[in-house]
Amino acid sequence: MNTENHLYVADANGFDRVTESEVNKKNIMPISYAGKLRCMTENFHNAVAVSRVHGSPDIFTDFTYDPNWPEIVQGLEHGQQAVDEADFTAQVYQLKLLEYVEKIKTGQVFGHVVTVLHSVDFQKRSLPHAHILVWQKKDYGQ
Repeated sequence: MNTENHLYVADANGFDRVTESEVNKKNIMPISYAGKLRCMTENFHNAVAVSRVHGSPDIFTDFTYDPNWPEIVQGLEHGQQAVDEADFTAQVYQLKLLEYVEKIKTGQVFGHVVTVLHSVDFQKRSLPHAHILVWQKKDYGQ
């Protein structure tokens, strides 16, 4: 995009402080920027490091979205389906997933846990589900 066109786009979006020197400037996104290759590569390397230290995971579990959760049904208007409000349902799913992962970490689900890794994917129907790997504390005395 040339400088002249970019200035029109910037003005339309309210970013009137863009100068010509900033238009073609390469910006490097931080590693924590979700969804980018650098973030995914960093997360993969972290997962490999955890496996190297703790060995293979002891438990593999899924956490699947349910469109009939009471929180979602109550938040929808009459005639709407869960897929119609993807942002709302994704927020409910995220909160429930974090609650479940916290229960795993505190030992309420699988006993004493050393570490937990999870990854969220979206199914063909645009519904999220998570793959969760759990490393339990090794008790070599038993």
